[in-house]
Amino acid sequence: MSEEILVNDSLVVRSGACGEFRGPQENLPEFTTVRGWEGEYDEDGTVLISKFAIKSDWPVYLVIRVDSWHEATGELDDPEWCVSLRAVSPLAAGARVLKSAMECVGTYPEDIQGYEYGQQQFMKVEALSDYGAYAPIAEFNSDDANAAVLAAKSEALVAQMMFGFYMDRRVNAMGSTGWDFIKGKV
Repeated sequence: MSEEILVNDSLVVRSGACGEFRGPQENLPEFTTVRGWEGEYDEDGTVLISKFAIKSDWPVYLVIRVDSWHEATGELDDPEWCVSLRAVSPLAAGARVLKSAMECVGTYPEDIQGYEYGQQQFMKVEALSDYGAYAPIAEFNSDDANAAVLAAKSEALVAQMMFGFYMDRRVNAMGSTGWDFIKGKV
């Protein structure tokens, strides 16, 4: 199911989200940019990770990934930007999936030992997100990346409060839920 919403006078197509979009909210969750630059998006992709984990069965971080549809597909008729909101948990994924994810992106556990704990978590979360061990929360497509990121942050606020609802729903046609995806069992 997808719907068209207006964010700061820009059209954004919202899909996969729960409930009705209520527009940009105040007190949005804080995100740290770990790849790229927020506000200056390019074809290499930008990754933002929530500064604080959601308390669930495991600590869960929300990731906002900004990608260029034009660069990825070559189709100039599509909206230019795809912004996805994802839930990632290194503990839920487990040691085996985390090790595979980190090796896949060229980072090894011994490479991150010298970093502070928070930076280590961000590196693990980014690797799992790139690897595909994440639960999709929502996706936003628009020609205005800033509007789509603002919509994703607004959705993140709701996802923090209703996390179980997002995770309990089926994500694919086989019936896998967000809980399966966040563990990397898909």
